[in-house]
Amino acid sequence: PDTVIERSERVDGKLMLQGAEDGYANLKDGLGWNLTISEETGQVVLTASGDQVAFVVFGACLPL
Repeated sequence: PDTVIERSERVDGKLMLQGAEDGYANLKDGLGWNLTISEETGQVVLTASGDQVAFVVFGACLPL
């Protein structure tokens, strides 16, 4: 399944995206996520959390 961006907003030079994923059928593995991209530096922070699980990912968007 495709990831749907349910909300996007620009705040203080950052692009913020939010969504939720249902996961696999018949499993309680759904989670919510947030992705923030600095428009100045390209630095990225992704957070995602669900039942008894959480992820924090740091990265960067770089020009090709």
